[in-house]
This record gives sequence, structure tokens and C-alpha cells, in this order.
Amino acid sequence: MTCRLSGRKISGSEAEGAASGLVSQHARRARRRVVGIVGADGRVSYLKDRLEIDQAFLDEAGPRPEQRFRFSGMCVEHRCKQWDGCKCTVIENVIENAATTVAPDPDTSLRPCSIRPACRWFDQRGGEACRVCVFVITDTMEPAGDCQPSSRP
Repeated sequence: MTCRLSGRKISGSEAEGAASGLVSQHARRARRRVVGIVGADGRVSYLKDRLEIDQAFLDEAGPRPEQRFRFSGMCVEHRCKQWDGCKCTVIENVIENAATTVAPDPDTSLRPCSIRPACRWFDQRGGEACRVCVFVITDTMEPAGDCQPSSRP
């Protein structure tokens, strides 16, 4: 299988999900960093520096912390239900849906982001992912939307 992401040809073991070292913003089970806070308007405001967290933070945050915080963790690629073999389908769906539901932001500059250099979505779609990222709230009530490891090895 050969995939093309961000001008970078990917084939063989990497296309099959070898560790890339990239970070997922959709990682619920692997959340280890807070990178943003969800505002009353439903948009994510990013922290200048990511905040390393522990279980005590999650316990204090309550049962559904994704409603208030944007987390990041290592992208598990082929072990995630949202991985299609070449890319994360979460950001692909967000970009597709945003085209018809979100008014274009006249400011095309990218907001500061503490994880951009290692972000899966940025690696995959560049600035296009960054412009819609503020609208992504990971918390869903349906387990199928979660980035939990799949049954695939």
C-alpha cells in the first residue's frame, strides 16, 4: 500500500502503522497532555505550552473531561478505529464537514500551537487541519467515535 501525506511518500511498514512518533488530538485513552481549553463558544483555545498531566488531574476533572479540555497523546495509527491504513479519518471528516457548516475565517494565519511540529493532523493536512482544529471536541457519547485501540494487531 502506498499513501501520500503532506508530500511525503509512505509505503510498506509505515503505511501499515509503524510508530511515526506523531501526536493525536483525538486520543482519549492515551491522553497525557492538555493542549487547550474548550470555551463557552465551543471552540478550543490553545495553551501556549502543553501541560503534562497525571491520573490525579483526570480524577479531579470529572467523568467527561473532553468537554472542557483538548488532550493529546501518541497516535496509535493502525491500532485506532479511526485509522484507514494511511491516515486519520477524524480530521478528514472534520475538514469535509466544515466546508459546509463553518464560515471561512478571513484570518488565514495559523494560531500558535504547542504540538504542531508533531501533530498527526498537521502532518496529514497541513494548515487546512489547523484552521478547523479549534472546532473539534473529542467528547462523544458513542464509543464508535472514540480513538480506542481496534482489534487489529
